[in-house]
Amino acid sequence: MEPAGITHGRARERRRRIADLEYDLHLALPRDQAAPIAGRIRLGFRLADVDAPLVLDFAPAASNLGTVHVNGVACDVSIENGHIVIATSLLRAGGNTIAIDFTAGSDPLNRREGLAYSLFVPARASETFPCFDQPDLKARWTLSLDLPQDWTAVGNAAEALRERDGERQRIHFARTAPLPTYLAAFAAGTFEVTTVACDGRQMRIFHVPGDARRVASHAEAIAREHARALSWMRDYTTIDYPFGKLDVVLIPSFQFTGMEHPGAIYYDADALLPGESPSPAQDRRRTDVIAHEVAHMWFGNLVTMPWFDDVWLKEVFAAFMASQITATDADDEVDRDLRFFVRHHPAAAALDRSRGAVPIRQPLENLNDAGLLYGPALYHKAPIAMRQLERLIGADRLRVVLQTYLARYAFGSAGWPELAALLADAAPFDVEAWGRSWIEGPGRPTLSARTHDEGADTHLVVEQGDRQGSGCTWPQVVEVACGTASEYQVVEVRLESAGAVGPHLHDEPAWMLPAGLGRAYGKVELDDASLESLAAGGTTLGDPRLRASVVAALWDAMLDGRLAPKRLLEISVEALDSESREPVRHLLFTHVRELFWKWLTDAERAATAASLELSLRAGLARAGSAREKASWFGALLPVAVTDETVDWLDRLWQHRTTIDGLQLGEVDEAQLAVELAARRPDRGTWILSRQADRCLNDDLRMRLRLLTSALPGDVGRGLDFIRRLGDASARRPEAHVIDALRLLHHPLHADVAVELIAPSLALLPEVRRTGDIFLPQRWIAAILGGHRSKRAAEEVERFVASLPPDGPVALRSLVLSVADPVLRAATHVS
Repeated sequence: MEPAGITHGRARERRRRIADLEYDLHLALPRDQAAPIAGRIRLGFRLADVDAPLVLDFAPAASNLGTVHVNGVACDVSIENGHIVIATSLLRAGGNTIAIDFTAGSDPLNRREGLAYSLFVPARASETFPCFDQPDLKARWTLSLDLPQDWTAVGNAAEALRERDGERQRIHFARTAPLPTYLAAFAAGTFEVTTVACDGRQMRIFHVPGDARRVASHAEAIAREHARALSWMRDYTTIDYPFGKLDVVLIPSFQFTGMEHPGAIYYDADALLPGESPSPAQDRRRTDVIAHEVAHMWFGNLVTMPWFDDVWLKEVFAAFMASQITATDADDEVDRDLRFFVRHHPAAAALDRSRGAVPIRQPLENLNDAGLLYGPALYHKAPIAMRQLERLIGADRLRVVLQTYLARYAFGSAGWPELAALLADAAPFDVEAWGRSWIEGPGRPTLSARTHDEGADTHLVVEQGDRQGSGCTWPQVVEVACGTASEYQVVEVRLESAGAVGPHLHDEPAWMLPAGLGRAYGKVELDDASLESLAAGGTTLGDPRLRASVVAALWDAMLDGRLAPKRLLEISVEALDSESREPVRHLLFTHVRELFWKWLTDAERAATAASLELSLRAGLARAGSAREKASWFGALLPVAVTDETVDWLDRLWQHRTTIDGLQLGEVDEAQLAVELAARRPDRGTWILSRQADRCLNDDLRMRLRLLTSALPGDVGRGLDFIRRLGDASARRPEAHVIDALRLLHHPLHADVAVELIAPSLALLPEVRRTGDIFLPQRWIAAILGGHRSKRAAEEVERFVASLPPDGPVALRSLVLSVADPVLRAATHVS
């Protein structure tokens, strides 16, 4: 019996036997989102042998399968655990065709009123139609869609022909370049289309009618960012954009920030269409995601990993290239380093300090579990590792290796072994050993510095430790800042083993900060004198990279119990008064919010709230631009609890007062309404309903109306909401459901919501099975983000203990990594 899912063994067997694969797919999409979708697919391919049956993937029920023709002959086939098994007697060595009529599985088509879009990553194409659903069997696709007359559609390739027939139409798309199943894509519905010039081509922006005004405001900026990324990638790789046309599809409440379908990149509409006064973080989010998705056209799309154990490879280079593409926005090298540090280091450290730490490259036996591989290891730790590799091998040498990699494997598949072999030929160090530590091992090193006297000379000694007990060392270049009360110097040390002796120091330093410029990676362990000195004055150092490194080091010291949370909050708030660099402010804002809700005792929070709000409101008042004001307002809103500030927010929401220099848009007002509903749940239904009535955006209105079912503070209401989520159809759109869970578990109502942790987590295995790749992580974070009690920690431990011992290890790791702040804070606060 064929096992469920797609095993690595089956994938290898098919890869060996199948070549020259082509798909001709036709789907008839009805207007009614609940009506069945009729489909037909024709597969053409060459088969190396007929020594064994041929297995296709098709997950819907056997009743969804219609007639099957193999090489022109109608035949019966067997269905085994989501697979179609074709007998050897029907096949022949050499060319074969299989034609299948079917009723499409609907879940990956994300059907809403007037909208449908496919999303097949990592292996969900076979939930819709029969195929070989694995990344290394690339195929050329020909797609046709039968649609209502007033719909339009976009796919990977250009539209080739449109035929009209009464109230229906058929759109035929041109043949694609070779693509794996997870990148095949189409979106259809009542889209409006805005066309803009982009890098010498016409780029179409598909959007829902309600976003027309926002698109008009941002279309040129969207085109400009895509053009910049395309130009940069072309120059870096010496390879032209490989997929002909490039369109953008803006989807309200899209599951991801972006998805890199060749020829038709999907984006969450709000990510590319920020509000009236976007904060610097929102601006960066747009530039970062566009650069990231465009970089995927080369890394992931042109060259694709053979199996999803190397999914990190496409993500690391997309993130790594994006950081260089967007570096042109930075003022200087300092700003580039700072942006990279704040974007990647805290998230990677949060994973690596947890009990759920995982390596960047993780083993994977079945594609059913591929979604569990996505997370901070891919998106944050991997770019750090690649930056370290670049520093060790040299930027020019790495570029040549990557150009060779892309040219050699273009429109094919290659993974870490192939890239590592190219790196080994170019690198002046042991790439295999480097990979064992950085790529294939979990956790992070500890970094410490001390002085060593040799006669009259004082030398700097830098050491790294391995708390995981793996015996690994992490080769990297470490900058150590050494200073006194009045001055400091930065010393660079190449750390290739457990320790290294640095240069002679002229004076005994009062403090030492390993990873001082934020380029090296590890847990910085400060000696007592350095901790006290940096806590007293480290956030005023001249180089903002040092200030960011100090902020991160003090956070680790707080987690280790060496610095009281209340004192760290005072340090952070004081630092905000003078901090001029937005990325450092962003990091401080994050710490302030976490300290206030998770780490202060109830008594400390009550005693601190008024002064904290006063400081944040003062920062809002003195901010010089609308962008800065949006950042300060975004920091104030989540921590506002006093009657005075909540009353002011209420007046602001009711348009009875304003913020000088800051105009709130529809999305901003909706978030304000949600925060007010959490603080005044007795008026919550009225607040959210009134805000929904104000909204012009249909998706935003739908989100707010869902949230009225998830108002916090009532166990019975919360249990009813969670029971409804047991139906997979009630978990869409996923973004709305995550917002609802976050509101339900708001920290102001954690004492009630703790009763909802167990039933919410109990749905996680089903959520993992039916949801898209980021839903499990976001589900856990939404449930646990508002908690810090001993009871909450016990519920997490109980759930982890209940997971089947033979289940995916990655699921256990995911829970423990996301839950780490709760598990730590519960020990402190309790």
